[in-house]
Amino acid sequence: MTILPDLSDVAVEHVSVTTHVTVTVHATSPTASCPCCGTMCQRIHSHYTRTLRDLPASGRPVHLKVDVRRFFCPESTCRRKIFAERFPL
Repeated sequence: MTILPDLSDVAVEHVSVTTHVTVTVHATSPTASCPCCGTMCQRIHSHYTRTLRDLPASGRPVHLKVDVRRFFCPESTCRRKIFAERFPL
């Protein structure tokens, strides 16, 4: 049984513990695979932040902030031109 997924391509940027626990992470891989065609992509389109909430840890709410990159797919036959990188579940 796996409790945590493989997080070898994820870096923890910052951890803050106040009335709640906030963990900020980002991907370390310079590329991402297009979910439609599987092409490895390097050209970044933009960034955005996803905020996830989890069950409390030691009585404090947990927030996970993930910096997500959007990539351009260079494959001309691919129907998806821009996609967000995927993280392990």
